[in-house]
Amino acid sequence: MYHKKANIGFTLIELLVTLAILGLITALAAPSVNAWLSSRSTDAQRQELSSTLALLPLKAVSAGQSLYVESASELIDNTAGVTISSPIIVLENGYCKGGKIIIGRGNSQKRYTVNAPFCELMMDIENAS
Repeated sequence: MYHKKANIGFTLIELLVTLAILGLITALAAPSVNAWLSSRSTDAQRQELSSTLALLPLKAVSAGQSLYVESASELIDNTAGVTISSPIIVLENGYCKGGKIIIGRGNSQKRYTVNAPFCELMMDIENAS
C-alpha cells in the first residue's frame, strides 16, 4: 500500500505574510503606546508634586518659618520638564499663598496653579481641554 506523507508546517509565503501583518499592526500601535507612556509619566510627576505640595504647610509649621520655593529641585528629585513660573510661598503658620508650576513633556505643556490655603495643585482653566 502506498501512503502519502502529509507535509506538516508553514510555507515560507505564509510566514512572510504573517510577519508583514504583524509589522503593520506594530507600526499602527507604536505611536499611541508612546503617547500613552508619556502621558502616564507626566501624570506620575504631577501626582508626586501634588503630594509634596500638600506637605509644605506642615513643614513650615514644624520649622516655624516661612517657605519660599523657587526651584522644582527643592520639591522633587526628577525635575525633568518641571518649572516653577511663580514662586510658592508658605507662611510660618501653614497658610499657602500659592504659586504656578509648568510641567512639560516634548511639545505639550500643562500649567498648574498652587491654590491657597492648602497648597492644592489645580490645572489652569486654559489647559482644561
